[in-house]
Amino acid sequence: MPSPVNTRADLDALAPSELADLMTVLAGSIWRLMRDDANERWIAIEDLSSVTRFGFTREDFPLAAPPALPEWVPAPDPRETMTCSDLQALLALDQLGLADEYEAWCTDPQRTFAEKAFINRARTWRRLDATFNAAADALEKTEEEKDQLFALAVTL
Repeated sequence: MPSPVNTRADLDALAPSELADLMTVLAGSIWRLMRDDANERWIAIEDLSSVTRFGFTREDFPLAAPPALPEWVPAPDPRETMTCSDLQALLALDQLGLADEYEAWCTDPQRTFAEKAFINRARTWRRLDATFNAAADALEKTEEEKDQLFALAVTL
């Protein structure tokens, strides 16, 4: 197994077959992929930092072509994975001074079956859960305030 290659001297000391293998790796390092969310696409960016470190230039890799770009898939909404326990949520509501308002919402006789089930049985609160959002909307909370509630809850 070859020694680590950290300098040009290490590179010059490689056997020809090892050098060929490393040159293939270096050629593959010329391009990096980056998400372009604004235009809903991937872009390949030429980055010569790996090859210039060893004293090479782009001309030393004439066949290094940009890679095929993957299919664009929108980034998931980070709120999809926001969860906390019911205890964490209730403690966060209390810290934010919303416990009484939430209790009033919970005890309103107009609650639907689904809302009552959420109140009495949910052990995990999910940020995008319809019942959580109905309760937060009743408390006139903005989307940012809902996110802040979850951010606080997971710390408790």
